[in-house]
Amino acid sequence: SVDAEFNCVTLVAMSRPLTIQLFLPDGNPKGLRISELTTSVVRIIEVPRTLLASFQQLPESRLVGVYFLFGGDKSANGHLYIGQSSNVGARLATHNSKKDFWTTAWVVVFSSPHFTPTHTLYMEYECIRLALLAERFTLDNGNRGQYPPISRGLQADADNAIDTIKLLFDALQFPVFEPRPSLLGLLAKNSMYYCSAMKMQASGHFC
Repeated sequence: SVDAEFNCVTLVAMSRPLTIQLFLPDGNPKGLRISELTTSVVRIIEVPRTLLASFQQLPESRLVGVYFLFGGDKSANGHLYIGQSSNVGARLATHNSKKDFWTTAWVVVFSSPHFTPTHTLYMEYECIRLALLAERFTLDNGNRGQYPPISRGLQADADNAIDTIKLLFDALQFPVFEPRPSLLGLLAKNSMYYCSAMKMQASGHFC
């Protein structure tokens, strides 16, 4: 049996190359998946609801973090709930008994001990705000989170972590914060453009 598997992919983003590491705790690409930038403290764990018990056996399940409960179409129109907890595993167990819609949890934790509930309260608030602006998913949150008293230093750390979450979500094709394409944008994307010169012709469209 395979105990673990690593897959490293190099992406070009934010004007510089970055490396994302994908770790499979049980060696199953359809099971738990842990993604992180190799130079960041942010770690995202994809948890199928059927494997919640396996996630709760990981040390990451007892950390402070932000989580995204997701159900439906992964690209758009699905349902989403965003929350935070000082013990994400225990909070997911509560949602498992009380919320029916979700099929997958995306759990964000940190390899640094310096992230606190103040960080995650702010991150919950900001992630809800950004997801509402994107209008990609239907949010099941009853409120828009709580903006906590936070120092400029802690907020800077939290904002940097959110930037990493955006990057990882895009790489994992989970466009939580990517705005829904507008009608004009779709028309422009599907428009054909033609060029002819020196007895040659070419056509194409933006993608």
